[in-house]
Amino acid sequence: MNKKTGTSASVSCKSTAALKPQKPAKPYADFPLFPHASGKWAKKIKGRTCYFGRWDDPYAALAEYESEILGVRGDRPVAPKGPLTVYEACQLFLEAKERGVDSTETAQRTFKDYLRTCKRVSAFFGSRTPIERLTPAQFAEYKFERAKTCNAITVGNEITRVKTMLNWLQRSKHIRQLDTGPDFRKPSRKVQRRIRRERGKLCYDAREIRSIMDESGIHLRSMILLGINCGFQNSDVERITLGHVEAAIQSGWIEYPREKTEVERRCPLWDITRKTLKQSLRRRVSSELPHFFLQAHGQPYSSVNGDVSKRFRTARSYALVSRGGFSWLRKSFATTAASAKDREARDYIMGHCDASMSALYVQEVWDDRLLEVVNVVGKWLFNKRTLMASAS
Repeated sequence: MNKKTGTSASVSCKSTAALKPQKPAKPYADFPLFPHASGKWAKKIKGRTCYFGRWDDPYAALAEYESEILGVRGDRPVAPKGPLTVYEACQLFLEAKERGVDSTETAQRTFKDYLRTCKRVSAFFGSRTPIERLTPAQFAEYKFERAKTCNAITVGNEITRVKTMLNWLQRSKHIRQLDTGPDFRKPSRKVQRRIRRERGKLCYDAREIRSIMDESGIHLRSMILLGINCGFQNSDVERITLGHVEAAIQSGWIEYPREKTEVERRCPLWDITRKTLKQSLRRRVSSELPHFFLQAHGQPYSSVNGDVSKRFRTARSYALVSRGGFSWLRKSFATTAASAKDREARDYIMGHCDASMSALYVQEVWDDRLLEVVNVVGKWLFNKRTLMASAS
Protein backbone atom coordinates (compact mmCIF):
# COMPACT_ATOMS: atom_id res chain seq x y z
CA MET A 1 0.00 0.00 0.00
CA ASN A 2 2.83 2.31 0.93
CA LYS A 3 4.53 1.43 -2.29
CA LYS A 4 1.37 2.17 -4.23
CA THR A 5 0.98 5.39 -2.34
CA GLY A 6 4.59 6.27 -2.97
CA THR A 7 4.24 5.49 -6.64
CA SER A 8 1.04 7.52 -6.85
CA ALA A 9 2.70 10.51 -5.14
CA SER A 10 5.63 10.27 -7.54
CA VAL A 11 3.30 10.31 -10.55
CA SER A 12 1.37 13.22 -9.05
CA CYS A 13 4.54 15.25 -8.59
CA LYS A 14 5.58 14.61 -12.17
CA SER A 15 2.13 15.67 -13.46
CA THR A 16 2.26 18.87 -11.41
CA ALA A 17 5.71 19.66 -12.74
CA ALA A 18 4.50 19.09 -16.30
CA LEU A 19 1.56 21.47 -15.84
CA LYS A 20 3.64 24.21 -14.21
CA PRO A 21 4.19 27.10 -16.68
CA GLN A 22 7.70 27.80 -17.84
CA LYS A 23 9.27 31.02 -16.66
CA PRO A 24 9.62 33.53 -19.52
CA ALA A 25 12.96 34.83 -20.71
CA LYS A 26 13.88 38.45 -20.06
CA PRO A 27 12.85 40.78 -22.92
CA TYR A 28 16.47 41.90 -23.23
CA ALA A 29 19.76 41.16 -21.50
CA ASP A 30 19.84 44.14 -19.11
CA PHE A 31 16.21 43.87 -18.03
CA PRO A 32 16.38 44.69 -14.27
CA LEU A 33 13.59 42.31 -13.15
CA PHE A 34 13.50 38.51 -12.98
CA PRO A 35 10.54 36.13 -13.44
CA HIS A 36 9.38 34.91 -10.04
CA ALA A 37 7.64 31.58 -9.51
CA SER A 38 4.51 33.47 -8.44
CA GLY A 39 3.92 34.49 -12.07
CA LYS A 40 5.12 38.05 -11.55
CA TRP A 41 8.26 40.01 -12.35
CA ALA A 42 10.31 40.75 -9.25
CA LYS A 43 13.49 42.29 -7.90
CA LYS A 44 15.31 41.95 -4.60
CA ILE A 45 15.68 45.34 -2.94
CA LYS A 46 17.57 45.53 0.38
CA GLY A 47 17.09 41.81 0.92
CA ARG A 48 13.33 41.91 0.29
CA THR A 49 11.63 40.56 -2.85
CA CYS A 50 9.35 43.14 -4.48
CA TYR A 51 6.83 42.28 -7.19
CA PHE A 52 5.93 44.54 -10.15
CA GLY A 53 3.51 42.92 -12.58
CA ARG A 54 2.64 39.72 -14.40
CA TRP A 55 4.87 37.72 -16.75
CA ASP A 56 2.74 38.50 -19.81
CA ASP A 57 3.46 42.25 -19.66
CA PRO A 58 7.11 42.85 -18.77
CA TYR A 59 7.14 46.50 -19.88
CA ALA A 60 4.20 47.35 -17.63
CA ALA A 61 6.10 45.71 -14.77
CA LEU A 62 9.18 47.73 -15.67
CA ALA A 63 7.16 50.97 -15.69
CA GLU A 64 5.77 50.11 -12.25
CA TYR A 65 9.28 49.38 -10.95
CA GLU A 66 10.68 52.63 -12.33
CA SER A 67 7.78 54.63 -10.92
CA GLU A 68 7.72 53.13 -7.41
CA ILE A 69 11.40 52.44 -6.80
CA LEU A 70 13.34 54.80 -9.06
CA GLY A 71 10.86 57.67 -8.96
CA VAL A 72 10.51 57.84 -12.74
CA ARG A 73 7.13 59.35 -13.61
CA GLY A 74 5.02 57.51 -16.16
CA ASP A 75 3.22 60.58 -17.54
CA ARG A 76 5.17 60.42 -20.78
CA PRO A 77 5.97 57.26 -22.72
CA VAL A 78 9.67 56.39 -22.53
CA ALA A 79 11.34 54.56 -25.40
CA PRO A 80 12.01 51.01 -24.11
CA LYS A 81 15.40 49.38 -24.24
CA GLY A 82 13.97 46.27 -25.92
CA PRO A 83 12.25 45.87 -29.31
CA LEU A 84 9.73 48.66 -29.88
CA THR A 85 6.16 47.35 -29.99
CA VAL A 86 3.38 48.76 -32.16
CA TYR A 87 1.67 50.23 -29.10
CA GLU A 88 4.86 51.90 -27.85
CA ALA A 89 5.61 53.30 -31.31
CA CYS A 90 2.13 54.81 -31.50
CA GLN A 91 2.51 56.33 -28.05
CA LEU A 92 5.83 57.98 -28.94
CA PHE A 93 4.39 59.37 -32.17
CA LEU A 94 1.22 60.68 -30.52
CA GLU A 95 3.21 62.34 -27.74
CA ALA A 96 5.22 64.27 -30.34
CA LYS A 97 2.06 65.31 -32.19
CA GLU A 98 0.39 66.36 -28.93
CA ARG A 99 3.31 68.68 -28.26
CA GLY A 100 2.72 70.01 -31.78
CA VAL A 101 -0.88 70.82 -30.81
CA ASP A 102 0.35 72.69 -27.72
CA SER A 103 2.74 74.75 -29.87
CA THR A 104 0.04 75.27 -32.58
CA GLU A 105 2.17 73.42 -35.17
CA THR A 106 -0.45 70.65 -35.42
CA ALA A 107 -4.19 71.25 -35.65
CA GLN A 108 -6.40 69.56 -33.07
CA ARG A 109 -8.40 67.89 -35.83
CA THR A 110 -5.20 66.48 -37.38
CA PHE A 111 -4.15 65.07 -34.01
CA LYS A 112 -7.57 63.46 -33.64
CA ASP A 113 -7.10 61.76 -37.05
CA TYR A 114 -3.65 60.50 -36.00
CA LEU A 115 -5.11 59.14 -32.75
CA ARG A 116 -7.81 57.18 -34.58
CA THR A 117 -5.28 55.77 -37.04
CA CYS A 118 -2.97 54.66 -34.23
CA LYS A 119 -5.85 52.88 -32.49
CA ARG A 120 -6.68 51.01 -35.69
CA VAL A 121 -3.03 50.12 -36.38
CA SER A 122 -2.53 48.85 -32.83
CA ALA A 123 -5.69 46.73 -32.97
CA PHE A 124 -4.94 45.27 -36.41
CA PHE A 125 -1.24 44.40 -36.03
CA GLY A 126 -1.38 43.64 -32.30
CA SER A 127 -0.26 46.10 -29.64
CA ARG A 128 2.62 43.87 -28.46
CA THR A 129 3.96 43.04 -31.92
CA PRO A 130 7.48 44.42 -32.50
CA ILE A 131 6.96 47.08 -35.13
CA GLU A 132 10.17 46.25 -37.00
CA ARG A 133 8.83 42.74 -37.70
CA LEU A 134 5.91 44.02 -39.76
CA THR A 135 6.14 42.86 -43.38
CA PRO A 136 4.97 44.34 -46.69
CA ALA A 137 2.30 41.62 -46.85
CA GLN A 138 0.88 42.76 -43.49
CA PHE A 139 0.75 46.40 -44.60
CA ALA A 140 -1.01 45.35 -47.81
CA GLU A 141 -3.53 43.33 -45.77
CA TYR A 142 -4.19 46.39 -43.58
CA LYS A 143 -4.91 48.47 -46.68
CA PHE A 144 -7.29 45.86 -48.14
CA GLU A 145 -9.06 45.50 -44.78
CA ARG A 146 -9.67 49.26 -44.60
CA ALA A 147 -10.90 49.25 -48.19
CA LYS A 148 -13.77 46.94 -47.18
CA THR A 149 -15.50 49.77 -45.29
CA CYS A 150 -13.96 52.97 -46.74
CA ASN A 151 -13.73 54.54 -50.18
CA ALA A 152 -10.42 54.95 -52.01
CA ILE A 153 -9.91 58.56 -50.90
CA THR A 154 -10.34 57.67 -47.21
CA VAL A 155 -7.97 54.70 -47.61
CA GLY A 156 -5.41 56.99 -49.25
CA ASN A 157 -5.59 59.41 -46.31
CA GLU A 158 -5.12 56.52 -43.89
CA ILE A 159 -2.03 55.29 -45.76
CA THR A 160 -0.57 58.81 -45.65
CA ARG A 161 -1.02 58.98 -41.87
CA VAL A 162 0.56 55.55 -41.31
CA LYS A 163 3.55 56.46 -43.47
CA THR A 164 3.87 59.78 -41.65
CA MET A 165 4.15 57.89 -38.36
CA LEU A 166 6.69 55.39 -39.73
CA ASN A 167 8.75 58.20 -41.24
CA TRP A 168 8.75 60.09 -37.92
CA LEU A 169 9.84 56.98 -36.02
CA GLN A 170 12.63 56.30 -38.50
CA ARG A 171 13.90 59.90 -38.56
CA SER A 172 13.74 60.00 -34.74
CA LYS A 173 16.00 56.89 -34.67
CA HIS A 174 13.40 54.78 -32.86
CA ILE A 175 13.29 52.19 -35.67
CA ARG A 176 15.13 51.30 -38.84
CA GLN A 177 13.52 52.15 -42.16
CA LEU A 178 10.65 49.76 -42.83
CA ASP A 179 9.71 48.38 -46.23
CA THR A 180 5.93 48.76 -46.61
CA GLY A 181 5.95 47.11 -50.04
CA PRO A 182 4.56 48.06 -53.46
CA ASP A 183 0.86 47.68 -52.56
CA PHE A 184 0.77 49.98 -49.54
CA ARG A 185 0.29 53.20 -51.51
CA LYS A 186 -2.47 55.68 -52.19
CA PRO A 187 -4.94 54.89 -54.97
CA SER A 188 -4.12 56.52 -58.32
CA ARG A 189 -5.51 59.94 -59.17
CA LYS A 190 -7.68 58.29 -61.80
CA VAL A 191 -9.37 56.20 -59.12
CA GLN A 192 -9.76 59.23 -56.87
CA ARG A 193 -11.38 61.23 -59.68
CA ARG A 194 -13.80 58.36 -60.29
CA ILE A 195 -14.74 58.26 -56.60
CA ARG A 196 -15.34 62.01 -56.56
CA ARG A 197 -17.47 61.79 -59.69
CA GLU A 198 -19.58 59.00 -58.24
CA ARG A 199 -19.93 60.82 -54.93
CA GLY A 200 -21.37 63.89 -56.63
CA LYS A 201 -21.07 67.59 -55.77
CA LEU A 202 -20.21 68.44 -52.17
CA CYS A 203 -21.96 71.79 -51.96
CA TYR A 204 -25.39 73.22 -51.21
CA ASP A 205 -27.74 75.15 -53.42
CA ALA A 206 -29.00 78.55 -52.23
CA ARG A 207 -32.41 77.25 -51.15
CA GLU A 208 -30.84 74.59 -48.90
CA ILE A 209 -28.63 77.13 -47.13
CA ARG A 210 -31.57 79.46 -46.53
CA SER A 211 -33.64 76.55 -45.19
CA ILE A 212 -30.89 75.51 -42.77
CA MET A 213 -30.53 79.09 -41.51
CA ASP A 214 -34.29 79.23 -40.87
CA GLU A 215 -33.93 76.19 -38.56
CA SER A 216 -30.89 77.61 -36.69
CA GLY A 217 -30.53 79.57 -33.49
CA ILE A 218 -28.88 82.97 -33.56
CA HIS A 219 -25.34 81.73 -32.88
CA LEU A 220 -25.46 78.91 -35.43
CA ARG A 221 -26.97 81.34 -37.96
CA SER A 222 -23.97 83.64 -37.43
CA MET A 223 -21.62 80.71 -38.00
CA ILE A 224 -23.43 79.73 -41.19
CA LEU A 225 -23.25 83.28 -42.53
CA LEU A 226 -19.52 83.42 -41.81
CA GLY A 227 -19.19 80.12 -43.65
CA ILE A 228 -20.98 81.24 -46.83
CA ASN A 229 -19.99 84.93 -46.67
CA CYS A 230 -16.28 84.41 -45.94
CA GLY A 231 -15.58 80.73 -46.64
CA PHE A 232 -15.03 79.93 -42.95
CA GLN A 233 -14.95 76.33 -41.78
CA ASN A 234 -15.56 74.65 -38.41
CA SER A 235 -12.21 75.48 -36.85
CA ASP A 236 -12.52 79.15 -37.87
CA VAL A 237 -15.80 79.75 -36.05
CA GLU A 238 -14.62 77.70 -33.05
CA ARG A 239 -11.51 79.83 -32.53
CA ILE A 240 -12.43 83.30 -33.74
CA THR A 241 -12.08 85.78 -30.89
CA LEU A 242 -14.41 88.38 -29.47
CA GLY A 243 -11.96 91.11 -30.53
CA HIS A 244 -11.98 90.00 -34.16
CA VAL A 245 -15.78 90.00 -34.33
CA GLU A 246 -16.21 93.35 -32.57
CA ALA A 247 -13.76 94.93 -35.01
CA ALA A 248 -15.62 93.33 -37.94
CA ILE A 249 -19.00 94.62 -36.74
CA GLN A 250 -17.54 98.09 -36.44
CA SER A 251 -15.78 98.22 -39.82
CA GLY A 252 -17.81 95.79 -41.94
CA TRP A 253 -14.63 93.88 -42.82
CA ILE A 254 -13.36 90.79 -41.06
CA GLU A 255 -9.59 90.23 -40.90
CA TYR A 256 -8.71 86.84 -39.52
CA PRO A 257 -5.75 84.65 -40.59
CA ARG A 258 -6.48 81.06 -41.53
CA GLU A 259 -5.09 78.78 -38.84
CA LYS A 260 -4.18 75.94 -41.23
CA THR A 261 -1.90 78.06 -43.43
CA GLU A 262 -1.37 81.26 -41.37
CA VAL A 263 -2.31 83.18 -44.53
CA GLU A 264 -3.93 86.57 -43.95
CA ARG A 265 -7.60 86.87 -44.90
CA ARG A 266 -9.71 89.95 -45.42
CA CYS A 267 -13.38 89.78 -46.34
CA PRO A 268 -16.26 92.29 -46.54
CA LEU A 269 -19.41 91.36 -44.64
CA TRP A 270 -22.93 91.50 -45.94
CA ASP A 271 -25.32 93.70 -44.00
CA ILE A 272 -27.23 90.62 -42.83
CA THR A 273 -24.00 89.07 -41.53
CA ARG A 274 -23.16 92.18 -39.50
CA LYS A 275 -26.70 92.36 -38.13
CA THR A 276 -26.70 88.70 -37.08
CA LEU A 277 -23.26 88.99 -35.46
CA LYS A 278 -24.55 91.96 -33.43
CA GLN A 279 -27.43 89.82 -32.18
CA SER A 280 -24.99 87.03 -31.26
CA LEU A 281 -22.84 89.53 -29.40
CA ARG A 282 -25.80 90.70 -27.31
CA ARG A 283 -26.68 87.10 -26.40
CA ARG A 284 -23.11 85.93 -25.78
CA VAL A 285 -22.55 84.27 -22.40
CA SER A 286 -20.53 86.49 -20.08
CA SER A 287 -17.05 85.01 -19.88
CA GLU A 288 -13.37 85.88 -19.62
CA LEU A 289 -12.58 83.47 -22.44
CA PRO A 290 -11.44 85.11 -25.70
CA HIS A 291 -13.68 82.97 -27.96
CA PHE A 292 -16.60 84.78 -29.53
CA PHE A 293 -18.86 81.73 -29.84
CA LEU A 294 -19.56 80.10 -26.47
CA GLN A 295 -22.00 77.37 -25.53
CA ALA A 296 -24.76 77.87 -22.96
CA HIS A 297 -22.54 76.54 -20.15
CA GLY A 298 -19.85 79.09 -21.03
CA GLN A 299 -17.34 76.76 -22.68
CA PRO A 300 -16.05 77.20 -26.27
CA TYR A 301 -17.06 74.88 -29.07
CA SER A 302 -14.74 71.88 -29.36
CA SER A 303 -13.54 70.34 -32.62
CA VAL A 304 -12.66 67.17 -30.70
CA ASN A 305 -16.30 66.69 -29.71
CA GLY A 306 -17.59 67.97 -33.05
CA ASP A 307 -19.85 70.53 -31.35
CA VAL A 308 -20.36 72.75 -34.41
CA SER A 309 -20.90 69.78 -36.70
CA LYS A 310 -23.52 68.27 -34.37
CA ARG A 311 -25.52 71.48 -34.11
CA PHE A 312 -25.32 72.08 -37.82
CA ARG A 313 -26.40 68.49 -38.55
CA THR A 314 -29.47 68.93 -36.33
CA ALA A 315 -30.53 72.13 -38.12
CA ARG A 316 -29.90 70.50 -41.49
CA SER A 317 -32.12 67.54 -40.61
CA TYR A 318 -34.91 69.88 -39.47
CA ALA A 319 -34.59 71.68 -42.81
CA LEU A 320 -35.04 68.32 -44.59
CA VAL A 321 -31.66 68.61 -46.30
CA SER A 322 -30.46 65.03 -46.68
CA ARG A 323 -26.66 65.36 -46.77
CA GLY A 324 -23.72 67.65 -46.16
CA GLY A 325 -21.74 69.16 -43.30
CA PHE A 326 -20.66 72.61 -42.18
CA SER A 327 -17.56 72.44 -44.41
CA TRP A 328 -19.83 72.33 -47.45
CA LEU A 329 -20.50 76.05 -46.88
CA ARG A 330 -16.86 76.76 -47.72
CA LYS A 331 -17.15 74.63 -50.84
CA SER A 332 -20.38 76.40 -51.79
CA PHE A 333 -18.66 79.77 -51.40
CA ALA A 334 -15.71 78.71 -53.57
CA THR A 335 -17.97 77.21 -56.24
CA THR A 336 -20.20 80.27 -56.51
CA ALA A 337 -17.37 82.80 -56.17
CA ALA A 338 -15.69 81.23 -59.22
CA SER A 339 -18.30 82.97 -61.41
CA ALA A 340 -16.73 86.32 -60.42
CA LYS A 341 -13.72 85.23 -62.52
CA ASP A 342 -11.19 86.62 -60.05
CA ARG A 343 -9.37 83.64 -58.60
CA GLU A 344 -6.77 85.79 -56.87
CA ALA A 345 -9.44 87.68 -54.89
CA ARG A 346 -11.34 84.49 -54.07
CA ASP A 347 -8.19 82.75 -52.79
CA TYR A 348 -7.31 85.82 -50.71
CA ILE A 349 -10.70 85.71 -48.98
CA MET A 350 -10.43 81.97 -48.38
CA GLY A 351 -6.84 82.08 -47.13
CA HIS A 352 -5.44 79.74 -49.75
CA CYS A 353 -1.66 79.45 -49.79
CA ASP A 354 -0.20 80.40 -53.17
CA ALA A 355 3.36 79.13 -53.61
CA SER A 356 3.80 80.62 -57.10
CA MET A 357 6.34 83.33 -57.90
CA SER A 358 3.60 85.84 -58.75
CA ALA A 359 2.27 85.62 -55.20
CA LEU A 360 5.57 87.01 -53.94
CA TYR A 361 5.14 90.10 -56.09
CA VAL A 362 1.42 90.80 -55.53
CA GLN A 363 1.45 92.68 -52.22
CA GLU A 364 -2.25 93.53 -51.97
CA VAL A 365 -5.63 92.62 -53.44
CA TRP A 366 -7.75 95.76 -53.68
CA ASP A 367 -11.02 95.99 -51.79
CA ASP A 368 -13.23 96.53 -54.84
CA ARG A 369 -12.17 93.10 -56.15
CA LEU A 370 -13.01 91.45 -52.81
CA LEU A 371 -16.38 93.21 -52.78
CA GLU A 372 -17.18 91.94 -56.26
CA VAL A 373 -16.50 88.33 -55.27
CA VAL A 374 -18.56 88.51 -52.07
CA ASN A 375 -21.47 90.27 -53.77
CA VAL A 376 -21.63 87.61 -56.49
CA VAL A 377 -22.14 85.00 -53.76
CA GLY A 378 -24.65 87.19 -51.94
CA LYS A 379 -26.78 87.75 -55.02
CA TRP A 380 -26.80 84.00 -55.68
CA LEU A 381 -27.79 83.19 -52.10
CA PHE A 382 -30.49 85.77 -51.52
CA ASN A 383 -31.82 86.27 -55.04
CA LYS A 384 -30.85 89.98 -54.90
CA ARG A 385 -33.27 90.49 -52.01
CA THR A 386 -30.76 91.93 -49.59
CA LEU A 387 -28.33 94.81 -49.26
CA MET A 388 -24.89 93.62 -50.24
CA ALA A 389 -21.56 94.46 -48.62
CA SER A 390 -20.26 97.91 -49.42
CA ALA A 391 -17.00 99.78 -49.13
CA SER A 392 -18.20 101.81 -46.14
